[in-house]
Formats: sequence, structure tokens, C-alpha cells
Amino acid sequence: MGFGPVYKFFHVNYFLHKLGLLEFAESGSSGDYLVIKDYRQKRTALWKILLKIGITKERVYNFAKKANLIPILQRISRKINIQLPKTKKAIDWKRTKAFFSSSIGPSAAIEINMEDREPEGIVKREEYNKIRELIIRELLRVRDPESGRNIVQDAFRREDIYHGPYVSEAPDIIFLTHNLEYIATDRIYGDSLVSEPVRKGRGTHRMNGIFIAYGPDIKDTGEDIGRARIVDLTPTILHMFNLEIPEDMDGKVLTNIFKPNSPIAKRPIKYRKITEKERLRERIREVKSKLNRQFSG
Repeated sequence: MGFGPVYKFFHVNYFLHKLGLLEFAESGSSGDYLVIKDYRQKRTALWKILLKIGITKERVYNFAKKANLIPILQRISRKINIQLPKTKKAIDWKRTKAFFSSSIGPSAAIEINMEDREPEGIVKREEYNKIRELIIRELLRVRDPESGRNIVQDAFRREDIYHGPYVSEAPDIIFLTHNLEYIATDRIYGDSLVSEPVRKGRGTHRMNGIFIAYGPDIKDTGEDIGRARIVDLTPTILHMFNLEIPEDMDGKVLTNIFKPNSPIAKRPIKYRKITEKERLRERIREVKSKLNRQFSG
């Protein structure tokens, strides 16, 4: 994948709060800003002291923004690395219907707080699609209050992107920010949808990258290989090593990168059927991995 600069943070939970889908606790004294399930920010003695006296990233940023001191804050942050509490706000899960889940490379995710799925889920199954469609519609409308441009470029339901038996494991909503120049985050910095990175030079991935292949069987002149995708790399590499490709693997072999008379080009592509026994073993490995993460956390 490629790489590029990031200019702002997009505060997804503030966006959801303004939609009436995420609520904060009446008292923020706990200092926990629990966004990702089963996550706890490590509390050092200094962290607790800073929280008690009200020094949080939110308050520091708000002060610097109002006083036009963001450049100075950026210089200080490059020299001093202190982990401040993010905010004194806490999510009220019993009144929250959706929350920021995570950033996944260049994309970001929102989860619906589903009843019987999340630890404190409140959304009933019959509300699921209605809430999801509302969020997607509003994501595509939300604009940067400073520049006026759209913050979100694309937003998808999980089944629009993924297929197969494990679609239910994917986040409910996946979206991409405008030109990937915003980082979606759980942080709340005052009453604002966006904030500037305190540290300059922030960057993240881009959807388009560079594909380079070299070797005795590879064509030695530049050639348009069409719309190659990252999922094409694994089957292509397996074919190069004369290995079977699982029949349920995404992607295709990029046959047009090989010299026409090379052994690799002449070799037939071999696929391997996945047996039910192999699928069962894979499922057992997944269950064991989930149990290990659950009990280790």
C-alpha cells in the first residue's frame, strides 16, 4: 500500500454523540473513556494525579487551540512524551447505541451496541439496520467545520465488502475518510468534529500502492497489468513456488507478469479443494485463539 500525510483527526464518537447515538455518563469522575470492548488504559500513578487535577489531552488541546498555541504544543510534544489521560468523559453504555470500534489500516469502523452481543448492548435486532443506515447516511454528509469539505469519502455495510461464513465477525460499518487525509479516532477534544495532530509529520496508508516484481521469469519491460489488487499477491506467489492455491482464497494469479516462455507461465495453475476436516480444524483454532485472548485479558 501507499502512504501519505494526515492533516486532521476525525472524532467519531463526538459525531455519534451529536447524532444522539452515544451518550456520556452523568459523572465523568471515573476517567475511563471506554471505547473498544475489553480495553482499559493503563493507569500509572502520574496518570491518576493528572486526571485528579484535571489535566487531560482534551483540556490541554482546547487551551492551546483557543490561545493559538498549537505550533508551540507541537514543538513541546516532540521533546516530551507524557501519556496524559484523554478525557474525563466516560461512555454511558446503557444509553449508547453505536460507538467507534477501531481503525483498520486506512479504514475505520463503527459498531452497533447490540443486545445479546455486546457486554452492555441495548440495540434490538429490529433496530439494527435502521441505525446502521442512519449512520452511513450521516457519515457521507458530515463536513469539516473549518474547510467545509466532506470528511468521509465512502461508507459501507460489512456485507458490502466481505463475503463468506465469517462476515458476522467484521465491524458493522466500515468507512474511508476523504483522500485518507483524516485519521478516525475515539478521542473527544471539546465540542469539535475535528482537531489538528499535535505532532507534525503524521501519516497513514493509502489505497493505491506500487507493485514491483523482478526475476528470471518476470517480464523485463514495464507493462500494464490492469487493476491488480493486494489479494492477488498470495495466489501469485503460491503459483510461482508451484504450490496449490486453496480454492476459497480471494484473488487471482497475475499471469501477465511472467515471460510467455518461462516455466512459470507454462505451468498450469493448481487449486486445492478444502475438506470439511480442514475447515473444522481452522474453526477450532479460531475458537482457541478467542478463548486465549479472553482469559489473558
